[in-house]
Amino acid sequence: MTQEELEQLTRAEELFENGNLDDAYSLLEKLAKENELGIDKKVHILYLMGLISVYQHKGEDAIDFGEQISSEAHKFKRDLLYLDGLFLKLVGLVISDKFEQTSDILQKADALLNSISNKPKDSLKLRKSRIIIVKAWIAFHSGKIKEAEKMIQTILNLMKNLDDNLEKAWAYLLLAQIHIQITFQLDLAMEYSKKALSIAKNIRFNHYWIAYSYIGIAVSYGLTYEYGLSLEFHMKSLEIFQKLDNKWYICNILNNIGLTYCDKGDYKLSMKYLEESLMLWEKYKLNIGAVLDSLVYVALEIGDVSLAQKYFNRLEERYKQKKEDTFRKVIYQYNKAVLLKRSSRIRDIAKSEKLLKQIAQDENAFFDYRLYAYIHLCDILVTEFRLNYEDVILDELNAYIPKLLRMAEESRSYLVFCETFILQAKLALLKFDINSAQRFLTQAQKIAETKQIKRLAIKISYEHDKLIEQIDLWKNLKESDIPISERWRLVGLNEQMEIMKKKGLQDVPEILDEKPVYLLIISQGGMPFFSQSFTNDKKFEEHLFGGFFITLNSFIMQNFSEGLNRASFGEYTLLMNDFSPFLSCYIFKGQSYSAQKRIISFLNEIKNDRETWKSFNEFYQMNREIGIKDIPHLEFLIQETFPLN
Repeated sequence: MTQEELEQLTRAEELFENGNLDDAYSLLEKLAKENELGIDKKVHILYLMGLISVYQHKGEDAIDFGEQISSEAHKFKRDLLYLDGLFLKLVGLVISDKFEQTSDILQKADALLNSISNKPKDSLKLRKSRIIIVKAWIAFHSGKIKEAEKMIQTILNLMKNLDDNLEKAWAYLLLAQIHIQITFQLDLAMEYSKKALSIAKNIRFNHYWIAYSYIGIAVSYGLTYEYGLSLEFHMKSLEIFQKLDNKWYICNILNNIGLTYCDKGDYKLSMKYLEESLMLWEKYKLNIGAVLDSLVYVALEIGDVSLAQKYFNRLEERYKQKKEDTFRKVIYQYNKAVLLKRSSRIRDIAKSEKLLKQIAQDENAFFDYRLYAYIHLCDILVTEFRLNYEDVILDELNAYIPKLLRMAEESRSYLVFCETFILQAKLALLKFDINSAQRFLTQAQKIAETKQIKRLAIKISYEHDKLIEQIDLWKNLKESDIPISERWRLVGLNEQMEIMKKKGLQDVPEILDEKPVYLLIISQGGMPFFSQSFTNDKKFEEHLFGGFFITLNSFIMQNFSEGLNRASFGEYTLLMNDFSPFLSCYIFKGQSYSAQKRIISFLNEIKNDRETWKSFNEFYQMNREIGIKDIPHLEFLIQETFPLN
């Protein structure tokens, strides 16, 4: 290459580094036409052009550049460069959804890698990692998750002593995707997305991988209903992909942002972003089914049925053009059923019910549509029950619930999963089964906590607190033989179904600190072991030691044996936790969510401090009650953990 051409190449690389892909491509395209480039420079230029094509989601162009590189490398018997061409071609095929065409190329790449022995080890490791990452991607999309995870670990082992590169970032992002879509281990998804981001910031031509990492972080936040943070990272990703001119990602992110605003209840902004997404899908002839589906949903949420019908008409047109397309068929049938269900005519509701049953029972339909088909079927039954209050309708509703729970769990739809337990709690309350209602709420709370979905856990805890406050009311209502129509109103089944039909989490209560009253730790045999008062209320103290303690002890043991972890005792709330070989009871006034977090933190601190836990066990063996001065660290823990009144 001449000096001028070398300078142009350097300039093109700088433009690429700065995310100016179109300008970089134009320079590279001119250089690629030069005849005296030499094989290494020519392949380097073609590879950069192919990478730009990938970063702009132009799969066919990437395939073409991969073929050109392989052809040039083959002429000069340059095996490593030939592998670079195969890699680029494979990536192009995968982003074009042509997975079936990758098999022969992968076999060719494997055979070549096995035959090479005279090349630098690091160069071979890099090429091997590239081929394996494509295999892992294909395995993931084929549902072979364990196989994909094994391949990713192989890549990370190969990359261990190499500098940060796109292959390593890609491996972590694929791991994040697995934990987002398959295992729902969102803490790991977040960890791997952030690792990918850290790596991406250290590599060349990194804008694409930074933006891709932001999506992983945004989606992880979205799935825990942290909408503000989800929007923040979606916006960061959108800004980069707009600079890169990647229309495919721009459309998808706009759709995600629109749905996130809808989940927040901001329908005006939701419609703005979804409409923008739709315009791009139409302009670039991309698949618009998903965004039309989103627009129907949002239009119905804002109560504009005519607008929803307009978007549905377009879905119907697309379905008629290609009726054999499963995705188009399910979207069309589902939205038709939802629109028919809003009609006041019985025959339309019957048609809706028939369509919803077809979708719910269709194992080839997408989980999300099957799941919400079951929810709408439950809603139809709830509406029917309100008209005549016949038990046979409740029996049919209860028959749907196990199916709904199973499907929600299988699809990792933990919002629906937990809301279904709340529905069961309300149905139990309708029959005056207070203990079952509490157990359903306790189960929902445990799931939300286990999956680290904080906002959902707060909401469920608030529901449980409301029930605790109303226990005496429900006991009195049972004695008064209140009619079912009035029970129906008090339980709020209609309101619960409206919540379940939404695809987001809204109206989460504000967290307020509780007012600590008393902490009691007893042995599992019922003997008092440690107690601490947080109140100066002499009346409470007199009540406690005037026979209340014996009643309280019995109350704790009874509730805990029934699987309940909280109860109301007069004006106080009790939280009970297994602290083997002890049981703890925290008595307070106020909300339970922060109280439960506080007491769990306190108990964990005791167990995790070796000397404190050793002292606890020694006093337990001696059958002695602990005083706060007996263990110096205990007083410090109490002062640090519990808010002052």
